[in-house]
Amino acid sequence: MPSALVLCAADPAADPRPNRMIRCLARDFSVGVISGGLVENPGVTCERIPPRLSRSLARRVGSAVLLLRGHYGHRVWTPGLRAIAAAHRRQDPAFITVHDLCLLPVALAIRHHGRVLFDAREYYPRHYEDLWWWRLLYQPLNVALCRKYLARADHIVTVSQRFASEYAREFGVHCEVLPSLPVPVACKPQPVDPDRLRMVHHGLASRSRRLEDMIRMMDRLPKRFSLDLILKPNDQGYVDQLTAMCKKRPNVRVLPPLAFSQLVVATNAYDIGLFLMPPVSFNLRFTVPNKLFEFVQARLMVAIGPSLEMTPYVRAHDLGVVAEDFDPVTLARALAGLSAADVARFKENAHRAAAVLNSDQTDAVVRSIALSHPASVRQ
Repeated sequence: MPSALVLCAADPAADPRPNRMIRCLARDFSVGVISGGLVENPGVTCERIPPRLSRSLARRVGSAVLLLRGHYGHRVWTPGLRAIAAAHRRQDPAFITVHDLCLLPVALAIRHHGRVLFDAREYYPRHYEDLWWWRLLYQPLNVALCRKYLARADHIVTVSQRFASEYAREFGVHCEVLPSLPVPVACKPQPVDPDRLRMVHHGLASRSRRLEDMIRMMDRLPKRFSLDLILKPNDQGYVDQLTAMCKKRPNVRVLPPLAFSQLVVATNAYDIGLFLMPPVSFNLRFTVPNKLFEFVQARLMVAIGPSLEMTPYVRAHDLGVVAEDFDPVTLARALAGLSAADVARFKENAHRAAAVLNSDQTDAVVRSIALSHPASVRQ
């Protein structure tokens, strides 16, 4: 059986895209993983990325100074990663997938006769452009890495057509659109209680996402509506702020995070999946997040703002409501006008869409990329 290698900075047990990639490749390859966590899939070998040295204030200041001077090697290469790259190059994996821009140079250093697929999930040059310190320190790094390495990957995938178009325009590379479709789950829409419409939002607690807008929206809705926020803590101070806001409202709660493998089953009990995030950055303007398809797989109605790349999915499958703008009052008005029958109809539409919007579709694309073309010999 040929070998495949998956590189990701995060723990793939908590990161859907590399997790699904590992599961998909394990059908046809002997899979190894280099990541920030340990994978427990049977038959998959895992090697943890060595942690960086002390993150003392002095070291962080030194790193910032190097970035400001345009020196980026320390953000990519550590002694541990150099040793890992040398060892795996000798093993010569037939197929390599990499899920983080800073690990792309490592994947390319490992590549010998095999091929590299880069999962450009976001548009990296403008990832957190709403944050001044990120623009100052990390935007030049990401642009430099894209210019130097993107064209050397054999395949690039991303989550939205606009991201693909921007990579083509700025860097002259072709990206295939590969949305973040979840593993299919055999469940059905739950009955709708007209006196209790339960909404849910889950995801990263990032200040850029303005989650407080959804909390304030609840002040405008009838008492039959409630909202649970299942948040992955990225900024504990922000989570505490949101929790304090919720404690002042009887219809909103912050709940503990769940493993992504549990999200679909756990949220099947709800009625509406909620996503309202103003386009404060290029990536949020054109995002197509995991949660959209997880809402569908959970057989929920979808309620969103007019996010440009999400709206076509909602319209095509008649999944719910799309507000005219990102003002919470506007979406509240659209939700308040729904009857229980409306919500039930949208949930049934999600049930039908779930048979199509699942990872069977994207697995077929990945397997075609991984298996169809023989590796080219590189000198």
